[in-house]
Amino acid sequence: MNRSSSFYRRQLPSSCVALSSTEGQLLFKSAFLNNGLKSFFLLIEQLSTQSEPAYCGITTLVIILNALSVDPGREWKGPWRWYEESMLNCCVDLEEVKKIGITLTTFVCLALCQGLDVTYHLGQESSIDDFRQAVRSSCISNSSDDDNKNNKTQRNEFLVVSYSRKTLGQTGSGHFSPVAAYDETSDSVLILDTARFKYGTHWVSLQLLFDAMLPIDPATTKSRGYILISHDGVSENKESHLPISILFRSSKSQNFVRKQYKSFLSERGGCCKPIEFQDVLRYWTKDGNDNLFVWNILSPQLCRKSEEEEQNFNNLLSLIKRLLSDVPDVPKQLMSLQNTFTKDKKCCEKSSSISVAEAIYVIYLASLRKDQRKEILFADSVSDPEFTKNQLLDEAALVHIALNVSDME
Repeated sequence: MNRSSSFYRRQLPSSCVALSSTEGQLLFKSAFLNNGLKSFFLLIEQLSTQSEPAYCGITTLVIILNALSVDPGREWKGPWRWYEESMLNCCVDLEEVKKIGITLTTFVCLALCQGLDVTYHLGQESSIDDFRQAVRSSCISNSSDDDNKNNKTQRNEFLVVSYSRKTLGQTGSGHFSPVAAYDETSDSVLILDTARFKYGTHWVSLQLLFDAMLPIDPATTKSRGYILISHDGVSENKESHLPISILFRSSKSQNFVRKQYKSFLSERGGCCKPIEFQDVLRYWTKDGNDNLFVWNILSPQLCRKSEEEEQNFNNLLSLIKRLLSDVPDVPKQLMSLQNTFTKDKKCCEKSSSISVAEAIYVIYLASLRKDQRKEILFADSVSDPEFTKNQLLDEAALVHIALNVSDME
């Protein structure tokens, strides 16, 4: 092994205090005495090391999702459902993330696609007082929090920061981390660094961390910032009701295609003037000249692993087919023309069979307002199970989110 070309960890700069140090432990004690550990224990239980050097944003979101007890609705290994990094591919191409990481707005898109409630702020549009309030909201517990916990109605909220390591005197550039604790006496926050091969968990002054969010991110030409994240879909037994796509995977590598379609919708009057299905059909087939164009932004999910998943998938397609049957002038070849991603692939890598017309219908629903989608799916003439209709609403909502954030950068 050539030691000169590899690294084993980095020493923290003087601006940061290791949690394991004597000073770090005293800060932890002070935070404990001042009720500043509201987020700490839930987050520390889920802290993991990012599996790729540029996966800080992906791993941070995985920690948050598991700390919020969000059920991904899909298997991790064996019979167990659990979030891990490869599941977060709705807004990104993970191979690209391995090279360059993600931006603040991509992080927001990923969080929204997992059904989380997200509020984000750019450093350049915020103030130190605003940021301190966000820290207090996520880290300081009070008597009402204890009452809610006893009544099993506590709503956990976590804070994620996107910042420049250079401002902290660390090596590297942009980074994402969860904020786990706040010591009011020293005005310091505890950073759970997911790059544990480089830096361990450490304290840093709140002012310095805020300053670290101000430098411009070259990828977006905007500053970095902070995100408050929570989730309402947790029941008494900690099972969530998260909308997971049964039909599609999505890649942000084709984000410019989404931007173009969003501009097309704006030119048509946006959601104020409902778009017609035929308009969407013509757009995504390029007036009949490219019937496979729709696969630029949608990739069918892999084949189902269980009978229940297969049944849910089939029910969903049956509902879409019935809705399409009420639409005039849908070319028959689009009803039978399916994705061609399964050729020469192993069974476990094969994509589910979805026709071009079915994919375009989901995009059509995503192009409408939520109330307009509901009006279509819950009409008296639609007798499908409520679960299936709600799932189709979720499918459309996920595509709508991807369209909505396409021009945030």
